[in-house]
Amino acid sequence: DQVDPAGHDVPQGHAQQPLNPDEVTLSDLPFLTDMFDGVKNGKFGPAYLREEQTERLINIIRKTNNNSAVLVGPTGTGKTAIAEGLAYSIAKGEIQDAWFDNIIFMDLNIGAMIAGTSQVGKFEEKLIILKKAIENSKKKLAQERNISPEDVKILFFIDELHRCMSRVSPTGGLLEQLKGELAKGDITIIGATTWDEYKRYIEEDRAIKERFQRIDCPAPSVPDAKRILFLRRVMEEERLNNTLKD
Repeated sequence: DQVDPAGHDVPQGHAQQPLNPDEVTLSDLPFLTDMFDGVKNGKFGPAYLREEQTERLINIIRKTNNNSAVLVGPTGTGKTAIAEGLAYSIAKGEIQDAWFDNIIFMDLNIGAMIAGTSQVGKFEEKLIILKKAIENSKKKLAQERNISPEDVKILFFIDELHRCMSRVSPTGGLLEQLKGELAKGDITIIGATTWDEYKRYIEEDRAIKERFQRIDCPAPSVPDAKRILFLRRVMEEERLNNTLKD
């Protein structure tokens, strides 16, 4: 199978149908997933016992400059859950801040975006479409809500943020390619990575380090981990309307 410029698989023998750059939006791109869909489907809930990290994340995002963040901690300590919890809080109207009133929040799968870009120019094609989709999505939501496109906020969550850097990615760093959009405030990024990868790649790049405010996410204590599991179990039982066995 082939892959079209946006990253869609094209079955062998089928004509390639490239997306219209004038109409493509973020929801059209296969390497992006709407974070609010996870809330609607009941998959995302509050980031239990991560109030400190969540509050710091919100305070960073609503800043005027350098309002991107990177969650740093061991594997499996709930960094993704913090981003999912933020989506939950936004969708439920729990954050009283105008910054979050008109927001598009997407999970960007960097592995899926890089896939199929080994040929020269393929990654650049996806990047061009991504930038156009950002612009079109802002305009579309602004028109729907009768507001200015500048009032629409684009927020990306990217796990394994270090893979977006040119030192790691063989196709060219996504972060370096989006530095203009980040500097102008057209997009905001929440990244996640481990301590080892942060020190090895992000901390060594002064420009990236200054643009992404670090939020430490240490592993929870054993009692806190048990509490998190209990609260998650209660949420799942309510969602499924069933009792889960131990």
